Amino acid sequence: MKLQKLLLSVAAAGLCMAAPNLTQAALITSWDYTVDAAWQNWTPGTVNQFIEGNEDVLEWGTENQGGLSQLRVTRQLDGTITTNDGVGSPGATITHRNFAIDPPELASTDLVVDVTFAPTGNGFVAPFTQTFFIDFDETPNSLPCPYPGANEVPCDDIFILRNPEDLSVSFQVDDYLYTATLVFDEAAFESAGGTIGFEDIDGDGIPELFFLTRENRASILPTNIVITAVQVPEPAALAVAGMGIIGLGLATRRRRRQA
Repeated sequence: MKLQKLLLSVAAAGLCMAAPNLTQAALITSWDYTVDAAWQNWTPGTVNQFIEGNEDVLEWGTENQGGLSQLRVTRQLDGTITTNDGVGSPGATITHRNFAIDPPELASTDLVVDVTFAPTGNGFVAPFTQTFFIDFDETPNSLPCPYPGANEVPCDDIFILRNPEDLSVSFQVDDYLYTATLVFDEAAFESAGGTIGFEDIDGDGIPELFFLTRENRASILPTNIVITAVQVPEPAALAVAGMGIIGLGLATRRRRRQA
């Protein structure tokens, strides 16, 4: 499945959350937003975590040549998003610095992201917290490379996002349903030798959203946050709000799916 189609389906499946009514029922055209991101629950515990500038960094391995491997993510950012502009505004950037190393190797980590949306010039705030479950494979640099379509020797490394359905979140204000979707900048990632795909690449029978990265490079993955809005007739709006309450309850009980 192409990534664009995946993101469209993700947007349709985002969590719905009822928001307090504002004084006006008009479409909200501009949103101020903040993003706070951090790595948590990495395995093995010997992976080193530290803060460098505005990045949260995971570093692992015993240096073989070139340096240690790293995952980096932007810690904090803010800005303004225009509704329905199709472009959005910058989200957090993830960088994988990929080097040939000896163990220990990163196996998995959670990326916890706190986001707030506030209509520009209005006191109402919609806060969300989302955890992205990431499995990582520091592949051996010898044939056969373990993943189809990957570059051969040195083999690409891979990280897999296990809950791509959580790339979108929806919330209702008056009779408009707003959906915020995290969109990956594929062109920038590919320019650094990276590849994004959505298929069953690990052979478990379930399609995965995966990211392949070249050896001896820093693969940079910028993201954008896009907000779209649709008007919801009042009876349907009430139903959506009810579904949102149910969905929120399920989300609080979500656990990492085993690979």
